[in-house]
Amino acid sequence: MFALEIAGLDPNLEGIYGRTPLGIAAVIGFLKGVAILIECGAVVNYGEASPYGTRMQSLCRNWSSTAITHYLLFKGADPRPKDAGGSSAWDTLWDAARLEINSTSFSFIELEGRLGHFLLHGLDPFVVLNTAGPILHTSKLYLRAPEMARAWSYGINWSNLQRMQYPERQETLSSFEAAEQTRTPRFTCRWSRLGIIHPWPSEPDKESSQNAEAEETWPTPVESGDEDSQIRSDEPEDQDNRDTFFRDQTQFYHHISSIEGRRQLARFPMALALCDALRYTGYRAEMDDDGDIWYDIDDGDRYFDAQENQVEDVCDDWTARLCPICQDFDRHGLGHILREVEEAKHELREYREKVKAAKHYF
Repeated sequence: MFALEIAGLDPNLEGIYGRTPLGIAAVIGFLKGVAILIECGAVVNYGEASPYGTRMQSLCRNWSSTAITHYLLFKGADPRPKDAGGSSAWDTLWDAARLEINSTSFSFIELEGRLGHFLLHGLDPFVVLNTAGPILHTSKLYLRAPEMARAWSYGINWSNLQRMQYPERQETLSSFEAAEQTRTPRFTCRWSRLGIIHPWPSEPDKESSQNAEAEETWPTPVESGDEDSQIRSDEPEDQDNRDTFFRDQTQFYHHISSIEGRRQLARFPMALALCDALRYTGYRAEMDDDGDIWYDIDDGDRYFDAQENQVEDVCDDWTARLCPICQDFDRHGLGHILREVEEAKHELREYREKVKAAKHYF
């Protein structure tokens, strides 16, 4: 605030590699800083895409920036432009899924909401992903979002794919193609009451089994979907978590209340989150037990007739204006984001009053 209000620095000042204050604040998860910068004139879509630019690609690489991702979309950030490497925010989102959370836990509800919000702002779920650079493309392995989502369940580590020698690289890609043929997940997933997905080996050792039984927040692992004695189908009892991302709109609790849903969640949870996001945004999509997503019609068009507000003939910003998430953050469990933003604006107003009083005094 000193730099902006007293030193008079430009909030859109570019640093090395096109880094901007707004981009840096966003990537490190500084929501109040993002809000203050925008209030002081920072342009959301300013500058070229870079590791710390203001485009959405940088945020998609950082899963801890979910709140800021939603807020920037709310403020009109466009996730569709591509960076110098030809990647959009959709590409980078799935690249992060491949590199950063491979074989680790993730929030089903948070991913479901994040995917849905991006889709509501115009991203195409059917494009071939540009997530692995030229390596996968030269190997004739063209991936779309469902394939990348299923890859998480196979437990294939692609984090060092570009550094691998040719034989190792081909072996890794062959393992993925073989897993796609058999559709056999490497592990059976568990989940907590708050929707955190945990990979769990299909044949855990005795000690691991004992540790799992001691964890009260995990339900019984289900591979066939017929074990439901310890499955919790109720919503979280902790009322302090009412602002959990996407909570009132999630299909997670619907899934764990049925045998079919638990079976799909145990095998391909990331693909199921994608399917939920597609359904929420107007696509008539269903997922089978093998992680394939099917549509009622061949072209997979969205059904805009299901929306309360129709798209106008001439409307450049219709994605933001008609986005149900942007229209009602509270309903989607994002109200705490706007409350924190208001706190930041209040702090800025107080600072400005102090600066004004000090100038008047002297």
